[in-house]
Amino acid sequence: MKLGIGEALNMDLNDFITNLYAMLLPLSFSIEIDARPLPNSTSILDVLFRALNLIFSPRTSGTTASPWRSAAFSKRLLTVSLHWPTAAVLRSLEFVRGLVAKDPKLEAMLATEDRIFNGVYRADVDDPQLCHPFESSFWELHALYRQHWDPRVRMEAENLLNYKSV
Repeated sequence: MKLGIGEALNMDLNDFITNLYAMLLPLSFSIEIDARPLPNSTSILDVLFRALNLIFSPRTSGTTASPWRSAAFSKRLLTVSLHWPTAAVLRSLEFVRGLVAKDPKLEAMLATEDRIFNGVYRADVDDPQLCHPFESSFWELHALYRQHWDPRVRMEAENLLNYKSV
């Protein structure tokens, strides 16, 4: 396919997004998630967050991501953060905070009580569109806030739990 001057290449990224979402759980067990194999190289974590930033950037997607996609990735990132080293957890918390700031619907997931659920969250489903993330809450933040050994993680988790949109 040859593109002429001024033409745009439109690509459907749904398969890429679904595969990236599916990779998050196996990455939670990677002991080299933040390791740099060679000098001046990038870590798996760097590549992951570069891909996530591209997916959720309004410049690349044309619009903001749908609430279900933001909720699904936030939920899964918080779940895998329970297993990641401190640097990876802090990046995940920062990323989730950005998604919550962009989409007020995600704020409801910060509360673990006073919610009525219409279905079941499917953590075992590797498709962000089918996992029903709004049927759960960000309970992982409470675990990170109460149980994590690093005080920076506890502080960032608490800040996110107390997040209020302006």
